[in-house]
Amino acid sequence: MSSSFPLALRIARRASGLTQSDCAFLLGSHRSKVSHLECGVTVPTLRDACALSLIYDIPLESLFDGLVEEICADVRTRVAAVPNAPTGWRGGLNRQKTLSRLRDELEALTAPSHEAA
Repeated sequence: MSSSFPLALRIARRASGLTQSDCAFLLGSHRSKVSHLECGVTVPTLRDACALSLIYDIPLESLFDGLVEEICADVRTRVAAVPNAPTGWRGGLNRQKTLSRLRDELEALTAPSHEAA
């Protein structure tokens, strides 16, 4: 898992003024789970991530910024090397549209943003 997720959790918790014990209580868990999440030992469940987003009042996506970048790089590498579809595959046209859309989306997600000055 990306090292940015545990750091984002730790920063968000500290900014909220909550202790690991407070957060664990709100999650219905143990302090050690929060510690493991913040150290990157444990990967959060989707439920945990949604709850943490709610507890810390931050967008869910902001917790995963670094992870999304890693996934984009990985998928970009894989989409460039997708094997050809089997001969006679009925979904060939949809497959090509999906792969093309995926390439475009990955390019848009990873392109540097150009903000107006």
